[in-house]
Amino acid sequence: MKKTLAIAIAAALAAPMAVMADTTLYGSLHTSLDIVDDGSASNNVSHSNNKSYLGVKGSEKITDDLKAVYKIEFGPDIGGNGSTLSNRDQYVGLSGGFGTLVAGRASTPYKIVGAKADLFWFSQLGTNRTITGPNVRADNVIAYFTPKMGGFKAAIAHITEGKGNKIGTQNDARTGWSGNAFYSAGGLLIGAGYEDHNGPFGSEAKLARLMASYDTGTVKVVGFAEDVNPNGANNDTQNLGIGASVKTGKGVVKGQYYTSDPDGADNDSSLLAIGYDHKLSKRTTVYAQYATVDNDTNASTSLGKGGRSDSYAPTVAGQDVSGISLGIKHDF
Repeated sequence: MKKTLAIAIAAALAAPMAVMADTTLYGSLHTSLDIVDDGSASNNVSHSNNKSYLGVKGSEKITDDLKAVYKIEFGPDIGGNGSTLSNRDQYVGLSGGFGTLVAGRASTPYKIVGAKADLFWFSQLGTNRTITGPNVRADNVIAYFTPKMGGFKAAIAHITEGKGNKIGTQNDARTGWSGNAFYSAGGLLIGAGYEDHNGPFGSEAKLARLMASYDTGTVKVVGFAEDVNPNGANNDTQNLGIGASVKTGKGVVKGQYYTSDPDGADNDSSLLAIGYDHKLSKRTTVYAQYATVDNDTNASTSLGKGGRSDSYAPTVAGQDVSGISLGIKHDF
């Protein structure tokens, strides 16, 4: 009787595990201590939460050539600077030989191109998001991702209204289109993105960006170019960037330089970031870096914008902002 009971309990415990066999719990905890000079009387010392996330993703086989896919991801604020959990990518869809079609909340294809060009994790103090155009995670997205064909893959997404996504609000419906295309061969990666939407400028905006990188396994170089064109507004902006990293044992030395050139006089800004990442283990990295934004007389670009709980604005237009960041990141 005891043996039968033990077998029954083992079977009961094994059944949920079988159901969950294609489900993965994953996450990343990333925080830094930032010491920043923004032109005020004293330096800012801040504990920033940098794109920490917790998620569940997986799939279910429906037929030999079709499966359901899903992802639910939240952003915990381990710095205690805001809400306990924020909504990140959360979607459900179908995947097969035709590619993948999903619906829900997701980072736009355009945003992905910017992330591929950033040597500072799209979240460290020196992130290229300080200088580049909008990087939107949008509500109410329907997105299609092609299968990889040789070295080519692409994605297109339609965005409907949704508060919090910078495209519009539930009572002010606005739509957008976003797409990207990538080609990879060996260590070469080339990407392009285009987006057409009604925010965050309040009027229709058209954005285009290009990136290219080459990675030898030890040395990586990256280039970036972008044009942000708010329709009907006299503030067309061109953004350019270049960066390089070198692996040294368990570490990576890296740097990038970006410039932003909006229409108008004396309103350019630039970002310089240099840093060192050191792997303590396969999943844990510590780092130190220095980043600075140089603002022209009429520019007021903040340091560390996007993907972080803390960014640092100049006290007045024309003020430069610089800082040191000491951080740790653990993936699981």
